[in-house]
Amino acid sequence: MNTSLHRLSKWYTAQCNGEWEHDWGITIQTIDNPGWMIEVNLEGTPLRSETFSHRKTHRSPTDWFECATQDHGRAGGDREGRVFVGAGGPGNLEEIITMFCDWAEGFTGKPRPPKPAHPRSSGPRRR
Repeated sequence: MNTSLHRLSKWYTAQCNGEWEHDWGITIQTIDNPGWMIEVNLEGTPLRSETFSHRKTHRSPTDWFECATQDHGRAGGDREGRVFVGAGGPGNLEEIITMFCDWAEGFTGKPRPPKPAHPRSSGPRRR
């Protein structure tokens, strides 16, 4: 079974290292629109410096979502960190989780390309 919730559980388990899960994690809650909100803390993960470009879709008052990465304090806490935030209508939770998983799994196991080398400056050029 490879549902979005199973994929999210696998991602969460892969982050757990004896420390990360004590400071960070995943929050899924209801909102009063009505709908859902999910926050996935990216601090201490390979995604901490990655950006999920803002995506917003509004199909109807109950069929919508909005997702992006943001830098802000933890919900209910005072530590700051990078998070993936997704919100959507009452039937969009699976869509939001799938969006996160597709994005997160795109980085799994892929080596990051090396940064381009910058020529070293040897001071001002003389003519």
